[in-house]
Amino acid sequence: MTHSFRIAGLVAATNHIRADLRVGILPSEIERFQNQVTHLIAQVERLCGEHGRAPSQLPPPSYQAYQFLKSLDLNRLPMRQTDQAPTVPPIRIKNLLRICEWVQKEFARLADKPADDSQVATVLHQVQSQTSTVEALMRDRGSAPATLPLITQRAFAWLKFLSV
Repeated sequence: MTHSFRIAGLVAATNHIRADLRVGILPSEIERFQNQVTHLIAQVERLCGEHGRAPSQLPPPSYQAYQFLKSLDLNRLPMRQTDQAPTVPPIRIKNLLRICEWVQKEFARLADKPADDSQVATVLHQVQSQTSTVEALMRDRGSAPATLPLITQRAFAWLKFLSV
């Protein structure tokens, strides 16, 4: 019988690390940050070993968090020179994932239509409109796609790809 095994707080801790990386690490905090990441990786590997599991057997969000931590080059961290955090607040785009789901369903529904069909053109026009709206929101707030949460970044990248 297989019991589910998860590491509480791993995804949240990784999200904090991602947020730190987005704003950059102060030179005085580099060692603390490196130790935090190294300790977290070691803790995951130790807990997995104690339970006779490999990290790849963690639930997908936890395993993705672990992979992200392992992929960090701790010798090449983004630096921030001042104690002040950037003044650009993180931007949230509401319903972008729902829009992507709708676009996917529409394309599935229209899969047998020729590329020049008016219904396909309508969906593509709506994709372009949504992409322009998101770009305008980010521009107005002095933000960039890189400041979006990762899943939203991916959704926006897909819409941007479709809108070209």
